[in-house]
This record gives sequence, C-alpha cells and structure tokens, in this order.
Amino acid sequence: MMGKIDKLLGQLFSQNDELSFKVFCFSIALGSITALVGCCLCFIAGVGWLPALMCLLGSLLVVVLGYIGKQTGHYRAVSIVISLFMNIIVFPILYVTTDGPYSCVPLFFILGLFLCLPVLRGKQRLITFTIEFLFYIVFMWWLYSIKYFSFPSRGHEMYQTMMISLCVIVVVLYIYMTIALMTRQYGIERKKANDLNIALKEQSYKDFLTQAYNRIYLMNYMDKQSHSECIDYGICMIDIDDFKIINDTYGHTIGDIVLKELSDISKDVLGNCGFVSRFGGEEFILIYHYYDKDIIETTLDELRRQLKASIQNSHKFDVTLSCGVYHVNENKYEVDILNEVDCLMYEAKHNGKDCVVFKKD
Repeated sequence: MMGKIDKLLGQLFSQNDELSFKVFCFSIALGSITALVGCCLCFIAGVGWLPALMCLLGSLLVVVLGYIGKQTGHYRAVSIVISLFMNIIVFPILYVTTDGPYSCVPLFFILGLFLCLPVLRGKQRLITFTIEFLFYIVFMWWLYSIKYFSFPSRGHEMYQTMMISLCVIVVVLYIYMTIALMTRQYGIERKKANDLNIALKEQSYKDFLTQAYNRIYLMNYMDKQSHSECIDYGICMIDIDDFKIINDTYGHTIGDIVLKELSDISKDVLGNCGFVSRFGGEEFILIYHYYDKDIIETTLDELRRQLKASIQNSHKFDVTLSCGVYHVNENKYEVDILNEVDCLMYEAKHNGKDCVVFKKD
C-alpha cells in the first residue's frame, strides 16, 4: 500500500505535468458540474438562468480545453487559461447573481485560487496566483463600496454559519499547504535521489583514473552493434609503447599522468565521431561510430602528435603509440573482433612501434 502511495506522490509532484493536469481538470469539472446541478435546481425554483448558464459554460470549457491540453501537451498553458477564466469570469458572475456572501461561491473563490498551484511551476504559479488574488480584492472592494452586498451582522442568523464555513476553509487550506510543503520537499528529495542514481550509473561505466569508458561499456556497445541491421563501425586498439620503462624510469605517478593525458586528448580528437575506452593497463580502445579510413587516420595522427608534444613539454620525454584499426562490417563475436584488432596492434609493434596498422581489405 505504501509503495502505491509513494508511486502516486512521485508521479503527481515530480515533473509529471500530465497527471497533475488531469487531477486539476477533474477537480474543476467536478466542481462545475456540482454547481451546475445546484444552479439548475435554483432555476427551477425561479432564482434565474444566468448562474446555471455560467456553470454550464465552465464545465464545457474545462472539457474542451482539457482535451486540447491532452492532445497538444501544453498542460501548463491550458491550466492558466482555465484558472483565469474560472476565477475572473465564472466565479465573480456566480457571486453577483446568487446570494453573494450567503452562498457557497466564496468557497469556490478560495479553492479556485489554490487548485492550479500543483500544476504550475515557478513564475507561472506566482504570476497567475497574484493576478487572481488581486482581482478578488479589487472585485470584493468594489461590490461592498457600492453596497451591492452587505456582510451579515453578528446577530444575523447567517453569521454563525459563515463563521463555521470560514473555520472549515482555514482548516482545509492549512491541510492543503502542509501537504503541498511536504510533497514539495518529497519532490526535491526524489529528484536528488534520481540525479544520484544517474551519476552512479554513469560512474559505473567509467574508468576511475582516466574517466574514459570501461570495458563493460565497450562490450555493451559492441553487443548492441552486433544486433543492428547495418553493422559499420571502426575499432582501434592503442598501446603506449614501452610503458613499463616509463613507470620504472619516471615513477607510477608520471605513468598515471600519461594515461590520463592520452584519455583526454583522445576524447578531444574524437569529438562526436566516437568514444574512448580503457581496455586494461596501458591499452585503450577507440570506437568510431562510422568507419572512414581517412578520418580515422587523421585523428590518430593528431592524437599521437598532441600526446607526444604534451608529455615532451611537461616531462621532457617522448611517448609513442602503436595502433591497430579494424573495420567491423559483419556480425562477429566481440571476442573475435578484439582478437583481430589486438593482432593488428601487435603488428604495429613488430613494425617498429609508433605507427598505425589497418586491416588489409
């Protein structure tokens, strides 16, 4: 049971505008239909036809605009139109054409002000609420200044009923505001939890040292590609030449700097063409989403040039890379593809290192 309540609160008070909009329209429509029934009974009793007409217009408007909002997805804009129409046109006319302070329309005023709050956000909520609230103040001041209605005196038989109604309204508003504050905090905490989950998921696919993608992400990508209709991507295995000598000569801290520098420069030169993954130790995999030999050759030459210049400037020694490139254009097991590109990388090693070897077509 608590799980269902948690899910409902999460849907209603997070960013689910559609559900909030449905609740808002249902509440307005239910109130309008209820008032319509009451006004029709009053019309039969000879009170007048205008209140019933306004309730009918309000009900029809909510139905029509609710349908428009559902079809277009402009939930907040439609909510503002409905709220302004009901609070600035329908309710004031009902107030004037019924018994004013002796009717239940003042309750509609207050509920109408607060019903749109869960749907709207930020400035929209503040501006809409302020416009309607100021309108009510001016409207009520104008009515009583021209003595259209008079407030019941303390001894009047309606006075006690109005005071009880006012107390009920205050209690309802207190409960509403308490729930609103609680659910607002709930929404904030829920968003924090969702953001944290996203961040943790992202980090689970990243190598801690270099912040390149790890082998899990790489294998998932290759698995998805193997199930696609059109397989056509490039994979490059990179190995830092004589990396053990670098660690032994300059220390593991400098070796880590070389690894991070290789990862960062790889991301820059690849851009949107693909991604870089740390395969293990000093070996990295570059994935090109689309195979283009010229682009791959250009990016690898730029990567080798920038890495060599960067380490030479900062630590005064040369770093070279051996690269093997394989064109994946057919369905193969991931391990077979990695074996192919690994052999190409070792062929580059045997060719004297610091070079790129492509699979011969």
